[in-house]
Amino acid sequence: RVEASGARSLLAIALENAREGCVRETWGAACAVVQSMRAADPRVRETMRSVARDELAHAALSWDVARWIEARLTPEEQAEVARERGAAETQLELELEEGQPPEAWRATLGLPSRDEARAILQGMHAEVWADAA
Repeated sequence: RVEASGARSLLAIALENAREGCVRETWGAACAVVQSMRAADPRVRETMRSVARDELAHAALSWDVARWIEARLTPEEQAEVARERGAAETQLELELEEGQPPEAWRATLGLPSRDEARAILQGMHAEVWADAA
């Protein structure tokens, strides 16, 4: 059973979307694309192609939702959403710095190295997240 949580404000939805959609889903899409091209295991590459398509669609939806919702927020609320997105970016960067899977797993799954993850994040910050700020 799931209890009804009641209606949420546009701001609450925008904050969650900024964190989980615009940052996490976008990062997940980027990783899935890398994996779909680089995984040593051909079954993983094939699976990740399908996952990448789904993740890219989820990320695109998150950005569509962000544009729609944020246009309806006050300037103060928009600034709060931008701060939330920035905090989520910082948290993601910290998480990626803290842990890396064993090299054998990374190669088999096609996961980016720590340096590659940093480069991807820098590109996303410059090309995706900065435009939203």
